[in-house]
Amino acid sequence: MDSYSELERSHALLLNTLNSLPALITTFNRERRMEYSNWKEFPSKAELARLPEERRACAACYLKGTKRCSSCSLDEVFATGETKSMEIYEASTRSFRLITYFPIRTNKGKVELVVELIRDVTDTRRMERELRLAKEAAEAADGLFAHDPLTRAHRG
Repeated sequence: MDSYSELERSHALLLNTLNSLPALITTFNRERRMEYSNWKEFPSKAELARLPEERRACAACYLKGTKRCSSCSLDEVFATGETKSMEIYEASTRSFRLITYFPIRTNKGKVELVVELIRDVTDTRRMERELRLAKEAAEAADGLFAHDPLTRAHRG
């Protein structure tokens, strides 16, 4: 197999892997132009390229229905080179999304792209809420038993 065929095979394998992940992945360059996305609902690369810069938005803006964040996470990660995470609630689908932005650097350390990784954490948040409610109910019940004279007599 020649080098070009091996490179094509590796490229196809990488794309298939990214497209199979249960997370949404989008990469943006410094001009806020999308380089890659596995998200079918997000505007296509061609659609985003036709938009003026002030209308090019990250997924957080897209999910919130805004044109552009007042404090853009993409710009922040390009400027600082630091990973940033945020969680948003999408009212239309009643879901929680954890969005993590992280830099992709050149060999010289310059931030060249920002990857936006979006995971649906709705089930996790619901489970946390159910556990918190169950804990509060157990603590309340324990408090009732502590003040019940019959329970104290059986414990003592």
